[in-house]
Amino acid sequence: MSRESVLADIETVHQYAITDLVTASYQLSDALAYYYGGNESAALEKTMYALGNCMSAVNKVIYHDGDYTNAGILHFFLDAHTIAEAEAEEFTILALIAAFTNAEDDHRSAWQLLTDAYKASMYAKPFDLEYHKTWVARFKEWR
Repeated sequence: MSRESVLADIETVHQYAITDLVTASYQLSDALAYYYGGNESAALEKTMYALGNCMSAVNKVIYHDGDYTNAGILHFFLDAHTIAEAEAEEFTILALIAAFTNAEDDHRSAWQLLTDAYKASMYAKPFDLEYHKTWVARFKEWR
């Protein structure tokens, strides 16, 4: 698969994830209205739906399989394209930080919601020693 086709697929998945996050924000707004209206059970239900949509967004961005074997789309892209290619395209950590700094507030809020949902999903999982060993080995290679 070409780099361009994978990036196009990532953009498509990203748009689906944004839709899930927008839906989640509306559900949280409804949950607050129910809560302040005294209907705590409806508030809890809306909150659970919102969390489900946040997790759906995380799954779409991180674990979306598509035509990428067992790896998610982002894992496939990162494995298939090296740091040197990223730097040649001027996709560096500094460029990423600059883009994030210059982003609109709703994009930063959506990103924060997405990362919070991802963190929550990771905390809910049992400790995976092999997963952490793999990341430690990768970080050692970068030295």
